[in-house]
Amino acid sequence: MSLFPAITRPAAVAAGLSVAAATLIGCSSHDPAEEEIVYVTVTSTNPGKKSSSNKQVPQEEPSTVVVTVTEEQKPPQQIPGGDPDGIPPLSGAGGPKPPQARSATHIIPTANDVSKKMAAVQNADGTVVCGLFPDSTESGGRFFGCQIPTLMRTMKYGREEFPPSVRPPRWFVPATEGGTTEIVGVTDVPNSMNANPGNSQVINDGEVVTFGDNVCAGNHGGLTCWVIGSGHGADMADNYFRSF
Repeated sequence: MSLFPAITRPAAVAAGLSVAAATLIGCSSHDPAEEEIVYVTVTSTNPGKKSSSNKQVPQEEPSTVVVTVTEEQKPPQQIPGGDPDGIPPLSGAGGPKPPQARSATHIIPTANDVSKKMAAVQNADGTVVCGLFPDSTESGGRFFGCQIPTLMRTMKYGREEFPPSVRPPRWFVPATEGGTTEIVGVTDVPNSMNANPGNSQVINDGEVVTFGDNVCAGNHGGLTCWVIGSGHGADMADNYFRSF
C-alpha cells in the first residue's frame, strides 16, 4: 500500500505531465532522517468534454496523482567465504566494551561446580547458547563457552580424531584468556553446559550484553562474542562458526 494513496490536483495542472521525481525526508519507517526517492506518476482521468461549438473545454474536476514510494536498496553485507548459513562481521568486535552494553541478568551455577557462577545467554531462537565466566579460573582457562547444537547433527566442521571409539562432532566453541576461539568436539561436560535454550538471557539483534571480560552481541539472528580488548572472538549462528 502506498504511503500516499491519492493526491488531487486540477486537471489543467495535471494534464501533460507524465513522470516526475522528488525527494522526501522523514517518510521511512526505519530512520526519520533517511532519504527516499519518490517516483510520482501523474495521469489525468478527466480529459474534459466538448462544448456546443465542438471545442474541448477543460474541466475543473480533479485528476488523480499516483505516488509510489520506493526505498533505496542497500547492498547486502558480505559473508566471509560466502557461507549461506553465515552472518556478517560485526563492527567493533574484538575491541573495548561497547558503550551501549548492559550487564548480564541471568546468572546461574556452572555445570561442574555450583559454587561458581556464570552468565547464560542465547540468540533469539536458541540455536546458539553461551556461558560467560567472570574470569578464566571459573572455567578451567576458558573465558566463555558456546554451544551450537545443530552442528552435532550436520557435522559441518567435521569430527575429532580422538577418542577413536567416539570421534565427537565439532559443535562447542571455547574462548581462552587471549580471546582466541576454535570449534571442538567434547566428550566431557563443559562448565557452560548449564546454559540451555529457554534457560538463558535472550540477546536480540542490536543488543549487547557483558559479563566479566566477555561481550556478546546480537548479530543478524546469531551471536558475536569476544573477550574485551583481545581482538579475538567468534561469529556464531545456527550451523555456522567463524573465528576472528
